[in-house]
Amino acid sequence: SILQMPDGSSSLSSLEYSAMISSLSTYNVGSISSSSTTDVFQNRILAEEATDELASGDAKTPLAIFSSVVSNLLLFFLIFGLSATVDLKDLRHQLTNKFAIGTGVAMQFVIMPLLGFAAIMVFHRYGFSEAMGISLLVVTASPGGS
Repeated sequence: SILQMPDGSSSLSSLEYSAMISSLSTYNVGSISSSSTTDVFQNRILAEEATDELASGDAKTPLAIFSSVVSNLLLFFLIFGLSATVDLKDLRHQLTNKFAIGTGVAMQFVIMPLLGFAAIMVFHRYGFSEAMGISLLVVTASPGGS
C-alpha cells in the first residue's frame, strides 16, 4: 500500500514507512503515530535527517575518537621533538633577522593568497565550483593552512 503525503507530490510505501519507524526508534525520536498523514510526513523528515547524520559521519564511534586523540598526540610530539632540537642562539638570530621575518610575512599574507586567487581564476574554467574556490582561498590565506 502507498501513503499519500500532505502536499500530494510524493508518496511513501509501507516498506519505506516500516524502515523509517525502525530508524526513528533507534534514535529515540519518540513514539510514532500513523493516525494522520501529517505525522507520517514529519516522521519521514526526521528519518531522513537521522540517515543524513549517519551518512555524513557526524556520529562519533569510540574508534574514531581514539584515532583522533592518538593522531593529535603523535603530531604534538613530532612538532615538539623538532622544536626541541633548535639551539637558543640560532632562535635569537632568526628572530632578529628582519629580512627573514619580512619575507615570511610577505609570503604568507600576500603571495600565498594571490596564488590561491590565481588558481581559483584558472581552475574555475575547468569546473572548480565557488565553494571549492572559497575553501582554497581560506586555506591559502590562513597561516599553517588550517
